[in-house]
Amino acid sequence: MLAKHAQDWAVDVLKILREVLEKAKTLPGFKEILEIQTASRRTPLMYAIISGNFEATKIFIEYGANYKLMTESGSPIIMAIESNSVTMLDYLLTLKDCPSLTQTDLAGLTPMYVACYNSKSDIVKYLLDRPEWVSLLKSRGPFNATIFHALADQDFTELAELIITTIKERENAISILGEIVTTQDESEYGDTALHLAAKEGYTGFLKVCLEVLPNKKEIVEKCLNEAGETMIQVAEEENHEEAILYLQSLLGIQPANGIGYYCVTF
Repeated sequence: MLAKHAQDWAVDVLKILREVLEKAKTLPGFKEILEIQTASRRTPLMYAIISGNFEATKIFIEYGANYKLMTESGSPIIMAIESNSVTMLDYLLTLKDCPSLTQTDLAGLTPMYVACYNSKSDIVKYLLDRPEWVSLLKSRGPFNATIFHALADQDFTELAELIITTIKERENAISILGEIVTTQDESEYGDTALHLAAKEGYTGFLKVCLEVLPNKKEIVEKCLNEAGETMIQVAEEENHEEAILYLQSLLGIQPANGIGYYCVTF
């Protein structure tokens, strides 16, 4: 019943919700009632958060709902990110002993990784403005993937650009960025985020990431995936001509007699 109320947010339902909780709070096992999970492994509090209802969220927490709970579906923090509610996330983080933003959930996901994977730009900007932004930037996901793996996999070029634009003037930010985009994941091929982009032919993504790096030529030339391939080689395997031309241009290689024929300029 609580989960049902948590998905319908008319003012009268909020009133009913408070009345139900007030009457039920003296019942044996009330705490357990608050933590009942649906088949999707979500509690009433989680439903309130992911639906973006701030008032219902506060009511559940007022009556003792566990905002630290983690299930196979995530956590209240993760739900706030999925709802793209900065207000909700900021509120949860003010609560006593709220889980750290660098803590993984039961699926091995961190808040920043979830925000990037789901392209929640408002949340990403909020997280980058926090004191622990470096740790959040280095967040990992499944197969030890970085947030830039998540961005490259779905060609979220605009979000990658937003991140880079936000941090590029900060101390050591560009060095950290270079480390992240050249980190191999633990998938079958052990790709970096740049290799993923090259493999899919996402030239815009490659440009956004590489143009700010002072050692971009060295990266294109020497950065390898687990299979020992460069970005150019993986782009060639998939016949992504635009990506090939861009990457080769960073090495000083220009097309001579049309696509597929190159010469090196010195």
